[in-house]
Amino acid sequence: MPELPDVAVYRKLLDATSLQRTIEQVSFSDSRILRGVSVRKFSDLLKGNRFERSLQHGKNLLVELSGGSPHVWLHFGMTGALHYLEKHEKEPAYTRCVFTFSGGDRLAVIDQRLLGKIGVVESPESFSREKGLGPHALGEEMNAERFIRILSGRKGMIKTALMNQSVIAGIGNIYADEILYQASIHPESDVRRLDEATLRDLHTVMKRVLRTAVEKGADAEKLPRDFLMPNRRAGTKCPRCRGSIEKIRVHGRGTYLCPRCQKRE
Repeated sequence: MPELPDVAVYRKLLDATSLQRTIEQVSFSDSRILRGVSVRKFSDLLKGNRFERSLQHGKNLLVELSGGSPHVWLHFGMTGALHYLEKHEKEPAYTRCVFTFSGGDRLAVIDQRLLGKIGVVESPESFSREKGLGPHALGEEMNAERFIRILSGRKGMIKTALMNQSVIAGIGNIYADEILYQASIHPESDVRRLDEATLRDLHTVMKRVLRTAVEKGADAEKLPRDFLMPNRRAGTKCPRCRGSIEKIRVHGRGTYLCPRCQKRE
C-alpha cells in the first residue's frame, strides 16, 4: 500500500511534469475510482483549468486548481500510482483516469485493485477535518513536543498507534515496522509504558526513516544497509545483530521484527 514516502514520490512527479499545464480533457476507463462527484461535473471543473500547486497530508495528495477552484483529491489505495505519458506513449495497464494537457502529454492514475479514490475537496483544512486526520508525519507541526503529547498515556500497542491515521497521518504497515526496528522498540509495546525520552527518540527516528525513504524514491533496494525493508522476510538476517527476522501479527497485520534488537518490555 502506498504510504507517505510513496505519495511524496508521486507528488514530485506531478510537480515536475504537470503544474501550470492547461487541462484539455479528463477521461475515465473506470469511473468507480471517482468519489462524491459525477464524471461530468469533475470534467467540467478541470477542463481549461490548470494544476496550480500540490500538497500532501499523510497518504493523501491534494492538488490546487487555478482560479481559486477546489482541490483535486488523490488517494492511492493499495495499488495506485501516477504515471506521466508523453503524447505518443501507450497507457499502462490498469489506467483508470487520464488528465490530458495541451500538446497531448498526459498524467495517468493507475490502480489495479481499484481501491484508490479521486475526488474534489474545498480546502486542505476542511478535508483534514472531514477525514479526521492527525498531523502529517513529516509536517512542521509534528515536532517532538506534539508527538509526545499525542502518544503519552494512549492505550494500546505502539505499532497500532503509529498506523492510526487519526493520530499521525502517513505511516502504514511497512514503515511502522521500519521505524520501530530502527528505534529498537517491540511493535507490541504498550504505549503507556514508553517514557518521554523513548518517545522523543522515536519521533527523531520516525522523521529520519521517512525522510530517508523519500530521498531514496521510496525504493527499498536503495535504502541504507541497516534498514529492515530490504530484508523484510521471516528468517533473513537482522542487518545489525545478524539474528533471525521474525514475523508476527499485530492487530491482524503481518509484522516483521528482530526479537534480539526489539525486546518485549
